[in-house]
Amino acid sequence: MFPSKNWLTADRNDLQFGTNVFGHFYFTKLLLPTLIATAKSAPDGKARVITTSSSAHALQGLTFSTFKDSPTRKKMSTTQLYGQSKTGNIVQAFEFARRYSSEGIVSMPLNPGNIRTDLMRHIPSFLRSIMVRKCPICSC
Repeated sequence: MFPSKNWLTADRNDLQFGTNVFGHFYFTKLLLPTLIATAKSAPDGKARVITTSSSAHALQGLTFSTFKDSPTRKKMSTTQLYGQSKTGNIVQAFEFARRYSSEGIVSMPLNPGNIRTDLMRHIPSFLRSIMVRKCPICSC
C-alpha cells in the first residue's frame, strides 16, 4: 500500500493499480472455467468471488490516463493512487457480477476493515495512526 510513485509494473502501469486491479482481474479470469464448473455442480448453483477493496475508494474515482505512467499520474498523491486502485476493485467486482451472474457466479467487493499489517509500511505515520485499529481478538 502507498508505494513510491516511481514504482511501476513491467508494463509501466501504476504499481498499485497493476497489483490491486489488473492482477486480481487476471487471476480471476484464469479461474473462470473452474468457477463456472463449480457453480454448475454446487448444490445452490453458485460460485463466489470476493474482491477485497477498501473504504479508501472514497478518496479517488478512476482517471484512465493515470493507469500507465504519465504526467497526470505523477501529479497524483500515493493516497489518490491507492484510492483509485480500490475504486477499480469495486468496479471490477460489479462488472464481473454483471457479466457472469448468468453462469452462477456471485461477485462482490469487500472492505476487510483496517488491521495492523506490514502492508501499511509506506503509509505516512499520521494517516497510519488514523487507519490502524487494534485487533479485537488478540490486540495485536
